[in-house]
Amino acid sequence: MSARKMFAGLGATALVASALALTVVAPANADPISTPGATDLVGVGSDTTQFVMDSLADGATVNGTAVAGFNAGKTTGRIATFAACTVVGTTLYPCTPGGNVTLRTGASPIARPNGSGAGKGLLYGATNDPNVTFARSSSGQSTAEDNAGLFSYPFARDTLVMVTSSHTASHAPASLTPTDILNIYTGVDTNWSQIDSTKSGVIKPEIPQTGSGTRTFFLAQLQAINGGTAPTLAGSVTEVQEHDPTTIQDDPNAVSPFSLGRANLAGTVRVESGWKADRAVYNVVRGTNTDNPDWAVGTDTIEAAFGNSGFICSAAARPLIEAAGFKQLKSIGDGGSCGTPTQGSDNNLAVYDDLSTPSTTTVAFSPAATAYGHARTASVTVAGAGGTPSGTVTVSSSAGTAHGTLSAGHASVVIPATLRAGTDAITVSYSGDSTFGSSSATKSLVVAKTGSADSETFAATVKKGKRAKGNVRVVLAPASTLKATGAVSIKKGARVIARGTVRNGVVTITLPKLAKGKNNLVISYAGNANVKASTKKFVITQK
Repeated sequence: MSARKMFAGLGATALVASALALTVVAPANADPISTPGATDLVGVGSDTTQFVMDSLADGATVNGTAVAGFNAGKTTGRIATFAACTVVGTTLYPCTPGGNVTLRTGASPIARPNGSGAGKGLLYGATNDPNVTFARSSSGQSTAEDNAGLFSYPFARDTLVMVTSSHTASHAPASLTPTDILNIYTGVDTNWSQIDSTKSGVIKPEIPQTGSGTRTFFLAQLQAINGGTAPTLAGSVTEVQEHDPTTIQDDPNAVSPFSLGRANLAGTVRVESGWKADRAVYNVVRGTNTDNPDWAVGTDTIEAAFGNSGFICSAAARPLIEAAGFKQLKSIGDGGSCGTPTQGSDNNLAVYDDLSTPSTTTVAFSPAATAYGHARTASVTVAGAGGTPSGTVTVSSSAGTAHGTLSAGHASVVIPATLRAGTDAITVSYSGDSTFGSSSATKSLVVAKTGSADSETFAATVKKGKRAKGNVRVVLAPASTLKATGAVSIKKGARVIARGTVRNGVVTITLPKLAKGKNNLVISYAGNANVKASTKKFVITQK
């Protein structure tokens, strides 16, 4: 019912220390392209699964092949999902909450439901809306939802992770422990330096809006980390629209819980290694027999879409689920729970990726050692028994993430020039494909401090009563596309007579009045963690 999104050149997705950027062509509006009819399955709710359900409905292109969705060839009984927020323009983000939607032909508009709780709230009680057939949900049912006779059809495994910016270099360390996360969200740790002494910046923790299934699940994880006691969130925790990366991608201090699948779609956030939590995602429907959770809930059409033998749990749907960053749950016959209506939460998270042929990933760097400010190439090889793995690889470092597509089992990925000086642990992760499972490798890369060279534009002679003014330039040596930053001072003998801060390689400095005659001066650039210090002598004659 809604416009297709393209997941070009992608297979299954693995949890890595960074987000895998999917190539996505998003619709201008992620709602159905026409108003659903009386027999269509109308879904609202979770932001987490809005795009995967859209692809499961209308199909998508995966690895260059068109994969049909549930709606193929149908004119009635189709899946029609309404996004949790309105997509603006032709990109996935920003995603703006609010506004009204018309769920079916002849129905009155209602406020757009935003989140798992808002979607499920339209299935029962005072807010029950007969135009809603199912609710997308990323959290298990509450007691009230159980008592109201709702049933959840699990279909995929998602992983909740913490993300920071990869679009702008984050101040956060590359890994966060459960204790780190608890301390951040309770205000014990307010600066990244409290977690990693080499980092600095006031931490800006974010949390999804009230009613979000991701928020509910995340708070439950914090409670478990806190020994079973619900923690009190710090005043610094900001509520944001779940899975919208625009509040994170340009802020080096922001951190937020994120669905791994949605992080992969964003492409501008970095997935922190360390803590993670797997969860099932669901489609929730009304039921009339709460005594038997194995009862085939709902109509034949609902079972055909969501049931264990339905489309979403079939092998035909697996590429669509995996291309969206999730893992399809195994069917009952394979020891899984896909399509089995349940109440509460589903704890059987066995997925088909577990049956994949193992793969191995290796990496070499060219050059093996280099200086800050200069790119280098990671040559990645992925091998597996009985065939040649295809798909994508992600290279994660302190400079962020970069991605490559395998050709005959090999990929060359450029590591950005912003890789910091020192010994950096580079993680290379293979996302897997329909045959081979994911794999990863970590290898150290030594990056030396780069040199610097100073120059100045002060006039050699200054008239009586005048002050010298000029630019001090600091360039990286050998030459780099990056620009120097840091402190500069100008000394006369042992005395500092002027200071400045280099930005984009240059700073303008006005000197105090100098003594008459020749003044022997020295520019001193202090350098930084990535660039060596440097000096330059020059002379100004004061008339």
